[in-house]
Amino acid sequence: MRMIYAATTDFTYVYDTTEEVIDAWNTAFFVGYLFGSLANLLHRWFNRQLLLVFCVMLIAIPNGFLPLYGSLVVAFVANFLSGLGSGAWDAGTHILQSR
Repeated sequence: MRMIYAATTDFTYVYDTTEEVIDAWNTAFFVGYLFGSLANLLHRWFNRQLLLVFCVMLIAIPNGFLPLYGSLVVAFVANFLSGLGSGAWDAGTHILQSR
């Protein structure tokens, strides 16, 4: 489970919305995860270690600034980017483990 679930009540106050809308963040995250898993193709041509560092940054930066975004749409995009990094990270670590 992701750590964001514990903070959904707080985000309803930060973004002035209902908890059902905040729960839809999972959809944005997992769509990003699906697209991120396609990054397996990038790991064949680029340096894997640098791509994994970029993936970790893509996970950490959007999640770190999540309470500071001005609108809910930007938070959804940030959650999508976090999912993109997570999917690419999983694809990259699977390649490293299978060799």
